[in-house]
Amino acid sequence: DELKGIKYNSTTVHIAACTSITQILNDDFIKDNFPLLIKACSTIGSKQIRNRGTLGGNIVNAAPCADSYPPLLMYNASFKLASTRGTRSIDAKNFIERNYQTKIKHDEILTEIILPIPEKENYYHSYFQLGRRNALNITRLSVGIRMTFDDNKIKTCDLISGSLFSKPVNIPEIEELLIGKLLNDETISSVETPLQKIIDNAIGSRWSSVYKMPVFINMVKDALIDIKEQRGSK
Repeated sequence: DELKGIKYNSTTVHIAACTSITQILNDDFIKDNFPLLIKACSTIGSKQIRNRGTLGGNIVNAAPCADSYPPLLMYNASFKLASTRGTRSIDAKNFIERNYQTKIKHDEILTEIILPIPEKENYYHSYFQLGRRNALNITRLSVGIRMTFDDNKIKTCDLISGSLFSKPVNIPEIEELLIGKLLNDETISSVETPLQKIIDNAIGSRWSSVYKMPVFINMVKDALIDIKEQRGSK
């Protein structure tokens, strides 16, 4: 039971590693404060898998397609690891070395996922996932974006890719390109060329790049359009 459940304090949420995906989806506090995590977790497997599968399992598997990982990166999650030697904490951004390889040592287990509670700033979120079907699906590509605005210009931007690279990562070149800009059609179109270069450098001419490059670029643009529409006439 120590490895199951969700606890809160004034600054952080603590999710025990063996907490089921369904329990996370049903938690009102998580729904209110971590909407991208909810949206991503809702795409994991099927209802039966979500009932039995755990957040910790989705993390330590370290698959590039792990649905929960991009939001955990976006929300600056950290992980508590335990062994007979004691405990240590590691940031989500440093936990995965490459696909299916983590920095867990041979005698450690993941015990807890720690999420700082976001400030009550006016965040806008969007998450898109691509798979071959709606249930029992392995994600082929995913993108998550979280933004804040100041005087109609993009103040902060987190853009996370899942499945495209060897592990879920931020794309800082595009984040920096967007910050300070108005979120209009011109800005949305401006991401296309730099994204092409980033993807080409990352995955080269492997067979999947033929479809992954245009599809991922369109997913990023769709996510930006979604946030633009959320803001309406602002």
